[in-house]
Amino acid sequence: MKKTMIPAEVIAHFDTKGIITPYRIKYEKEGIQIMQISRILKRGVNTFGGNTVEVYDCVAMKEDCEICFALNFEKKLSRWFLTKI
Repeated sequence: MKKTMIPAEVIAHFDTKGIITPYRIKYEKEGIQIMQISRILKRGVNTFGGNTVEVYDCVAMKEDCEICFALNFEKKLSRWFLTKI
């Protein structure tokens, strides 16, 4: 996987316990790309400089190929980033 820091738009579900489940991601890399997340492999929480970041290792299907990638959600800024693809 190649490390990146691409801003992304994400459709996600926030439940009453505060657990976030991303479903779809839209980002711009060589044009606008949209991927439907098929499963979440791992969830984690990191802290960088006092900012809490939720990290999701995900898998999506695109053109009959599985693509593994990582999403970061910065809680303080309420922003999503595609960090590995």
